Amino acid sequence: TANVAKAAAAFGAQRDGINDALAGTPYNAVDIKAGCRITLDDGQSVRLRDAYSDPGLTTYGRDRSRAAGRELRRRVEPDLVVCSVLRRARLTAEAAFPTSDVFTAPYLAEAEDDRVLALDDAPMSPSAGGL
Repeated sequence: TANVAKAAAAFGAQRDGINDALAGTPYNAVDIKAGCRITLDDGQSVRLRDAYSDPGLTTYGRDRSRAAGRELRRRVEPDLVVCSVLRRARLTAEAAFPTSDVFTAPYLAEAEDDRVLALDDAPMSPSAGGL
């Protein structure tokens, strides 16, 4: 019960951010329950992570993206801005580079080694070991 009270207080402080991320969906969060479940304005009770599959950016996320973009543009002005197809990636790129055209590239993912870009779930033919 003490944890529920803490969660409710934290939710109250973060409600605007959660609803920013839910923008573009037909939902708004109105309450939080134990187990990180939120009640949506239509009465559904869902896990927070299940409320959206492709969230947008919160107000804080947009502000941080703009700030990061300002720092990046001091060093380089890109000829091309490419991002993944995820909504938050596109919103981040548009906030960071507001005067550039942003293009989405399917199968784009972060790399964990020295490569700058990596392909993720790239379609492959069966003969290339894709199946």
